[in-house]
Amino acid sequence: MDTIGSRLRYLRKKKGLRQEDVADIIKVDRSNFPHYESNKRPIDDANITILADFFGVPEQWIKKGTDESDAPVQVRQLPESNQDSIIEELKATYEKVIEVKDGFIMNLQEQIAELRRDKEFFRTSLGK
Repeated sequence: MDTIGSRLRYLRKKKGLRQEDVADIIKVDRSNFPHYESNKRPIDDANITILADFFGVPEQWIKKGTDESDAPVQVRQLPESNQDSIIEELKATYEKVIEVKDGFIMNLQEQIAELRRDKEFFRTSLGK
């Protein structure tokens, strides 16, 4: 396993996951993950961090094939029922994050509109 892609493939298969499952976990288009496994596209550090945590391996192992101690890496295998519940929990968390983000954006848009109204009010009040 001399590439990031081959290590990602190993981890995914060890857990019995499909490429689509892993793509959903890191919230990338399902068509992108195969490119990570085939080393046709680089995977960003944020997604490596998420996958290292999910698979229970050091980030350095995914990146370089070693961890800080160069000890062999053991992948934790979860029962299939746990995999499904973890994926569902991750999806639910993602949805909550999106909801909060959308609320923040809406609030920000309302504040911008209010500032524009205030700007127009002052512009007309001062006769400029």
